[in-house]
This record gives sequence, structure tokens and C-alpha cells, in this order.
Amino acid sequence: MPARPTHHPATRRSPLLRDIGVVLVIKLLVLTVLWWAFVRDQRVEVQADQPALPWLSADTPSAESKTHDQ
Repeated sequence: MPARPTHHPATRRSPLLRDIGVVLVIKLLVLTVLWWAFVRDQRVEVQADQPALPWLSADTPSAESKTHDQ
């Protein structure tokens, strides 16, 4: 009597898993091309004497005082 081959679900790859992998690789390539074309040369200048969040600095009037002044 010949032995029957056993198929383990964990070792078989489903077509859905392959398709998802292909789509993810394509998305990664598209995002890389878009970044390379539009973003890589952009620079943000940081100035140490200016606060990162100017609306939270002490010398800026709050929104409440602006509405009461009008």
C-alpha cells in the first residue's frame, strides 16, 4: 500500500498570500519612487531661536483674549 502524501496547511502557500505580498511590494516600490521624485530634495530649516510651537509661546496672546478684545 503506497503512502499518501500529507499536506500541512502551514507549508502550503495560498494564492491570496502571494497576491497580498505582490501588492505590498508594488506599493512599496511606488512609494519609494514618489519619495525619490518629490520629497528627497526637500529640506526643513530649523532655527533654534524660534519655538517649535509658536502658538504656545508666552508672548503670544491666547485665542480667548483675542475674542474678548473685539
